[in-house]
Amino acid sequence: MKVAVLNAVSPFVYGGAEYFADGLVDELRAQGHTASIIGIPMVNLQGPNLLDRMLAFRMLEIDQRPHLKVDLTVALKFPAFLIPHSDKILWVLHQYRAAYDLWDRKLDNLHADPLGEQYRRAIMQADNLALNEAKAVYTISENISGRLKKYNNFTAPAIYTPPANAESFFCAPAEDYILCVSRMNPLKRQALLVEALAHTREPVKLVLAGNDLHDHYERHLLHRIKVLNLEDRVRWVVDFPEQEKYDLYAKALAVAFTPIDEDYGYVTLEAMLAGKAVLTTKDAGGVLEFITDDENGYVVDPAPQSVAMGLDKLWQDRSKTKQMGENGQEKYHAGDISWRSAVRKLLA
Repeated sequence: MKVAVLNAVSPFVYGGAEYFADGLVDELRAQGHTASIIGIPMVNLQGPNLLDRMLAFRMLEIDQRPHLKVDLTVALKFPAFLIPHSDKILWVLHQYRAAYDLWDRKLDNLHADPLGEQYRRAIMQADNLALNEAKAVYTISENISGRLKKYNNFTAPAIYTPPANAESFFCAPAEDYILCVSRMNPLKRQALLVEALAHTREPVKLVLAGNDLHDHYERHLLHRIKVLNLEDRVRWVVDFPEQEKYDLYAKALAVAFTPIDEDYGYVTLEAMLAGKAVLTTKDAGGVLEFITDDENGYVVDPAPQSVAMGLDKLWQDRSKTKQMGENGQEKYHAGDISWRSAVRKLLA
């Protein structure tokens, strides 16, 4: 079977969606299919440009000639959902969140636009069209399934997938730092961890590791670290090779991941694979599908004082922190999270 994986991509950016598309194609080929990624460039998804891009995706024709006929398309995210095909599956990585949960939180880029409400309606109508014309719809997490139900009144099961290079993660003796590895982005909320560090009773040390820096956010973080006199307790690691990431996980005492309503959260699974307890928050979204409070991590209120208490507990009771990490590793391996299993469910 010829399968085209449809994705909207940002030139020169390689992140979770790109890892996902590559993993899907690799597994499709491993299971005997002919598979290829069709990545359509997307830039400046705002205002009238957004509507133009939606229309452009809708007008694309995937198989115009008989000898190039595509048997199945798998669309991963907006607006690739809109590309027409008679046999199309949606495997939703995420929707255009500015029209959905971020709109509700006023963390979107549409509220400031005089036509923002109209753009939002157009996005939701387009998504509803795509959802109802697909032969099947899946998501990558129960959190995204919940959003589809809430905003689009559409039911879709979740299929979990492993992080990229899952076999490369390992556990080593813990050193004196708690790791936060993620894109440097306000939605990932590294700032909450920095503020929490100023409230800890223990001399907790934090390693912030990530790429895709937002200039304003980076300056804000650096300013707060300086104002709070935390320069000797926060280490910043950027533009690091993959092997260094595995080492950072392996030697961490624990992992802190406190995003706002995360779609899925490969960081969570990476921490579990590395045998590390995870500190997260009650509003972290997909992270909570894997982390249970006091079992394989701590789940706290998204406030600096509460996060500080969680950091202190991880730092104080090293034996329990280690045991929670082992619990998380066992939970991961008991969950049958693999590309082989995921693709079989997708094509069932």
